[in-house]
Amino acid sequence: MLRNALLMVEVAAAIVAAALGLMELDALNGRTSRPIPVAHFS
Repeated sequence: MLRNALLMVEVAAAIVAAALGLMELDALNGRTSRPIPVAHFS
């Protein structure tokens, strides 16, 4: 159960990071200062 909870938190963090990356891309007209993080869990 704890493992599943941690997985859900990591998934949520990855989604937030991706959303922030997309907003940053829009703000910089396609030029981003950092790559969008990719979830590293399997």
